[in-house]
Amino acid sequence: MLEVFLTEEHRKFRQEVQDLVKSIPRQLILDMDADKIEFPYEFVREAGRRNLLGIRFPKQYGGRDLKWVDELIEVGEVMKLGVPFTCLVSVTSIVGEGLNAFGTEAQKEKYLKPLIAGTQWAGEALTEPRGGSDFFGATTLSAFIVERDMGVEVKHVYGLMGSRGTGTGRLRRKGILQIDGAGKATLRWSGWLQSYSGTGRPVCQQTEGLWPDHTEF
Repeated sequence: MLEVFLTEEHRKFRQEVQDLVKSIPRQLILDMDADKIEFPYEFVREAGRRNLLGIRFPKQYGGRDLKWVDELIEVGEVMKLGVPFTCLVSVTSIVGEGLNAFGTEAQKEKYLKPLIAGTQWAGEALTEPRGGSDFFGATTLSAFIVERDMGVEVKHVYGLMGSRGTGTGRLRRKGILQIDGAGKATLRWSGWLQSYSGTGRPVCQQTEGLWPDHTEF
C-alpha cells in the first residue's frame, strides 16, 4: 500500500506485523517447503498471541475492531513470508466472517474466540465443481460448521508448489444416514471435499445412494 495513504496508526500496526514476520525462523519456511511440516502450528499460535488474527472482528471476541485497510496492510506484510502464511491469516478472516455475521452467540464463543486467539484452526471446504481456487465464483451457498469428530476424516494430500505446509488437503465424509417417515434409509454422500481448494480440481456434488468407501476424481 502506498505510504501516502497510511495514517500514523496504520504505520504502528504495520510495525506490529513486521515484528511478527521477523520472528518467524527461516528454517520453518524451508521445512514447510520441503514437506517436513504439514502445518505450522507455532506460527498460528504466535500470531494469535500477538493479537494479529481476526483483527476486523469485535473486541469482545478477541478481535481489534480494525478495518479492511488494516487487513490489507497485514496481508501485504505477511506475504513476505510466502503464500502459506498469508493463507493462514486469511482463512481466519474468511471463516471468522461467516461466524461473526451469521453465527449464534454460542458459536462465536465456541469457535470465533479460539480462532482469533490462535488456539484453534479452521479451513474451508468447497463442494462445487468450479470451486477450487475460485472461492467467490460459487453459484450456490450453504455453510456448515464441521468438527473433526462429525464423520469427517482429514487427509493431507497436496504438496502445492509455493504453498506447502498449510494443511491443504481433502476431507473425507463418511456419509449421513437419513431415515424418512416410511422408515426408508438413504445414505447421502459428498465424497471428497477439498480444503483450502488450491488446485481447482472438481469434487463430488451431493447425491443419493450407497457409494463405495471412497471416490477418486
